[in-house]
Parts: sequence; C-alpha cells; structure tokens
Amino acid sequence: MWISTFLTIVGLTLIGLEFFLPGGLIALIGGLLVIGAVANAFALDLALIYKIGFLFANIVATVVTCKLAMWAIRSKNKDSLYLDENQEGFVASSFEKSLIGLEAIAHSDLKPSGHIAVGEEHHQAVSEGEYISKGTRLTISGGRGAYLIVKEKI
Repeated sequence: MWISTFLTIVGLTLIGLEFFLPGGLIALIGGLLVIGAVANAFALDLALIYKIGFLFANIVATVVTCKLAMWAIRSKNKDSLYLDENQEGFVASSFEKSLIGLEAIAHSDLKPSGHIAVGEEHHQAVSEGEYISKGTRLTISGGRGAYLIVKEKI
C-alpha cells in the first residue's frame, strides 16, 4: 500500500506544479501516476471497502490540489507585466491628421507600401491599391494606424 500512497503523493505534486509551470506534460504524468496508484491499490489483496476508500481519497485529494493551486494563483501578488490601470487616452501609434489633403512625393516605390516625403519629413505610406513608382506626386487622402494613405495626384 505504501507504493500506491507514494505514487499518489508524487502525482498530486506534479498536478499542483502544472498550475505554475508551462506545458501540459507535467499534469499528464501526474494524472497517470495517480491512476497508477489506484490501479496498484486495486491489485493488492485488500478488502473492497479499502480499495473504494483509496479511490475516493484520491479523487478528493486531486480536487483539493487543483482548488488550492487555483487559490494560490488568485491570491498571488498582482504584480505583472500588464498595466491594470485605465489606459484611456493611450494610442500605440497614429498618423498626423494635419497631413490629410497635402501633396507629397513618393520617396520609395509604393508596392503598395513605402515611404513618402512631405517637405523635409519622411512618413510611412500605403497606396490605395496600385503600384506607385518613386518620385511620383501624391495626395494624402487619409491614414490608418501609423500609415498615411495616398493616391496619385491627377
């Protein structure tokens, strides 16, 4: 019976560790050890009531291990890489809205993205679908994210 108990303890430990370590293999091995412990107990020459009691104890211990691990995760200090505060007003990147309607020159080939020059400033741009060769005169028609949307000046 001590082998079954040892397998159960090792299996439950591995199942508990799975909540804190990445992967899935640890929990799989832990589950197989717990199942193996129950199978070993059922193979022993014991009364049926002891075998059923051991099975029930393993089920309860597995549920308690999972609940304790979840509790530990939830009650852990909330320090993380992510900002928990309100992020209102923060934008990852945006185009300059004041450039819409201005003329620009293709600083590189736009196929369909590339760079344009507005005066001395260079910006990332996307054409409205067609290939535009370097040096072409353009009109800025809008923007999306950090890119300006341009079309050939007619």
